[in-house]
Amino acid sequence: RGFRTQINCTLFDGADPERTAAFFDEMMAMGVDGITVSPGYAYERAPDQQHFLNRERTKKMFREILARPGLTILPGAYDALSARIMEKEGFEAIVAGGYAAIGSMMAQADMGQSNVRDYADHYARICNAVEIPVYVDADTGFGGLHNIAEMVRAFEAAGVAALFFSDQTFPNRCGYLPGKQVVPVEQML
Repeated sequence: RGFRTQINCTLFDGADPERTAAFFDEMMAMGVDGITVSPGYAYERAPDQQHFLNRERTKKMFREILARPGLTILPGAYDALSARIMEKEGFEAIVAGGYAAIGSMMAQADMGQSNVRDYADHYARICNAVEIPVYVDADTGFGGLHNIAEMVRAFEAAGVAALFFSDQTFPNRCGYLPGKQVVPVEQML
């Protein structure tokens, strides 16, 4: 079956669009298949407020980065209806994130309170609503090696085209929250 390599990148205030674009080019040259990019938005409990982007800076930076040729823009769907709207607007593919899934399913922040079946069911509803590929967040893989294999099977059955998961220890913590730990390199590989 093979695999594809995807990285996540959060941009904060002070990020230079040209330098960021050069980093993206370097990653692609190394064989990375895709890069998920999101702005670092402020929220009430974030410990480091001064480094977050405001709305105007975010728009300006992303316009400069996304103006480059060869990029595929994947908007983020949070449910089947938003996915269908994105497809009708002409997007070639979409991404469905974990935070958006928990928000739409439970009206809560993503703090690791859901499980692989909840996500698979949620992503199946999104995939069934559209004909375009759906790329999804698989959290931390929901456990060890055998759990990750089961998660991949469940997401394939749901119709997911591609997935990414983080290298954090279980349970996953929002990237903005302190106390995150990553798994050892030996376990990751």
